Amino acid sequence: MAAGVTPGTPLRIGSLKRLFEYDQTKIAFVCNPARCYDVAPPDGQSFYAVQKDAGPEPLPVTHVHILPIWFAALKARVPTR
Repeated sequence: MAAGVTPGTPLRIGSLKRLFEYDQTKIAFVCNPARCYDVAPPDGQSFYAVQKDAGPEPLPVTHVHILPIWFAALKARVPTR
């Protein structure tokens, strides 16, 4: 998104404008530990973005294990000092 800014007191911010669209289901931006985008020099008319393949679809959930006494089960598996 982009918006015009008018300096002063108070600072005035104009209406938002969409810069571009992308399919969020097919593109996953990599943003950590650095930002995932920047404006290209020298004219500021291009836009760079780092992206990776979204990867394969995750497998469906086929089993759910419910432990009503999960804390007791955890204590049985973790050694005490």
